[in-house]
Amino acid sequence: MSSPSICLPPWDPASGWTRAPSRCRPPPEREDKDVNRTEKQEQVSDLRARFEGAKSCFLVDFKGLTVTQDTELRNKLRDVSVDYRVVKNRLAKLALEDTDLALLDDHFVGPTAVALTAEDPAAVAKVLVDFAKDHKALEIKAGVLEGGTTLTSEQVKALSELPSLPQLHAQLVGLLQGPARQLATVLAEPGRQLARLLDARRKSLEESV
Repeated sequence: MSSPSICLPPWDPASGWTRAPSRCRPPPEREDKDVNRTEKQEQVSDLRARFEGAKSCFLVDFKGLTVTQDTELRNKLRDVSVDYRVVKNRLAKLALEDTDLALLDDHFVGPTAVALTAEDPAAVAKVLVDFAKDHKALEIKAGVLEGGTTLTSEQVKALSELPSLPQLHAQLVGLLQGPARQLATVLAEPGRQLARLLDARRKSLEESV
């Protein structure tokens, strides 16, 4: 049963003075509930902003990791531009509503941490998968990519085996430069042949003099 509101009487019997009318002050329990509600709303708003700013999201179960291992994982993820944080499932679900990441709603069960990134998802998947190989306590739950493509834990592993964006860029440049070099060689060959013919003709004329 909640405590009644605390109201001060307009007359103070101890001093005999009349006190100016004042509004009733809510009981301490109600004040605590209001503070908790405000804090939760702020947490949901903060999470929503982070979710909306991410292009990819991965969920992991971190239960069993030591503090040292957790710190190591955070550092590795920070190196690939990842926002990694432990979340409360109920608040995370509220923050996910009406976002592309809402597809992960069913996976917010048990201890959950999110890895959010606006950069290369393959690089994030590689860090998580490699870390999970060395630390069995880390469990990859699921992921979602930009555009709403959901990934199972096995698909996250497959994603980790793909080349990173810098590697793909280098490969693409190599593919484009290869045909260009071949084309330049073909275009230059007639000129080389003409130069050889002219040089041979010049030598022939010099010998006949």
